[in-house]
Amino acid sequence: MGTMGGSVAHADPAADYPAALVALEAKIHLVSKSGDRTVEASEFFLDAFTTAMEPGEIVVDVQVPVEDSTEGYKYEKLAHPASGFP
Repeated sequence: MGTMGGSVAHADPAADYPAALVALEAKIHLVSKSGDRTVEASEFFLDAFTTAMEPGEIVVDVQVPVEDSTEGYKYEKLAHPASGFP
């Protein structure tokens, strides 16, 4: 098992969170010894396995905006047999 923060920091393109968080306009809250900052998901994920995290930062919070109750989303996961991931 892992955490959402760990998965987000890992930025694996086969994971569920990166694409979903960008689509939902989420924000990633990062903390280090020198302070904290919040980065838009669209600016956080730079490339496969590459994020905007600085050395010493950790993901402490993922903020997803609350949508109007008349809106909804659907996410359907398809198995990717080549990778062995669910």
